[in-house]
Amino acid sequence: MALLSEEARAVVVGLEIHEEEGADSEQVVSDCIRQIARAFWEKMYNESRALAVQYEQAGDSRCLLELAKSQEIKKEMKALF
Repeated sequence: MALLSEEARAVVVGLEIHEEEGADSEQVVSDCIRQIARAFWEKMYNESRALAVQYEQAGDSRCLLELAKSQEIKKEMKALF
């Protein structure tokens, strides 16, 4: 598991726990996919915000474009989750 990110490890551990509890396997898989998707979108959002901050600190006009991109990502996240 050393190659997995923290989020991926948490999902795998969650799978193991759900298996032991006898949970519905389809629901477990669905939940895991949702968690992975959420982690992906959160990572995209955080990276976009960090890049916007970098641009702003450098006085780069791309800051506004990156902020708009991060807001679109956030809007998509709200729609999905």
